[in-house]
Amino acid sequence: MATAVGRSTPHPFPPSNHQQSRAIRGPISNLATTFSSPNVSTKGSIRFHAFHGENIVLFEDRRRALRSASFEKALVFTERALRVGEPFCVSIEGVEGGWTGHLRVGLTTANPADRPDSSILSETSWMISISPFSSLDSPSTSLPTDIGSRIGVYYLPSENDPAYARLYIVWNGHSVPSDIDRIPMDRPLYGVVDVFGNTKEVRAATEMNGPPRLAELCSRTVRMLVSKGICSMAKLPPSLQQELFQ
Repeated sequence: MATAVGRSTPHPFPPSNHQQSRAIRGPISNLATTFSSPNVSTKGSIRFHAFHGENIVLFEDRRRALRSASFEKALVFTERALRVGEPFCVSIEGVEGGWTGHLRVGLTTANPADRPDSSILSETSWMISISPFSSLDSPSTSLPTDIGSRIGVYYLPSENDPAYARLYIVWNGHSVPSDIDRIPMDRPLYGVVDVFGNTKEVRAATEMNGPPRLAELCSRTVRMLVSKGICSMAKLPPSLQQELFQ
């Protein structure tokens, strides 16, 4: 039986400084229960969970998701929780004109195996809308919403409070931090994608150029030490100063 939940109104993807990004609150896309094989893949790309929006049809051993009708009710989740710094990306495989809005990506602490309803998802999900005008400071000439674009998310401990995570957006191997940095890390975090609006079909993709976890964590630590006066900027090599604070 389908789980009846509502839909949130999409909001524009924020500019590159991400000061406008926020967790989506309020009801999000309708879901339905369609459980197939319960086995969980641990190799290659992460598959989609068998629990998904009622307008979603899964193909290719749950690695491809097609919205079969309407423009909404098309949430898909990762089949397992993501590790710290582990990117989950989807490739846009199909688009359909005539709708408003595009793909939305994010994280949720709701376990899809528990078949969460709208009230749970609304309080446990952090998502960002992607638009063709998203400024991600990427050298790519294609638009983020074009067929073939790879969009994804990962998370790292927040520099403001390591008990919480900051959400990062990945676009064709290039990652950008959002200003969403209050995601609790005391429970598993699952990737969630809303195949919304003009985005019609996505495929779970292995992102070969994932984020450099150690380099990112070290850089953030050095910047924090400098900002707190624990480490002197003058004592850092010029090349490192340029890399950290350009």
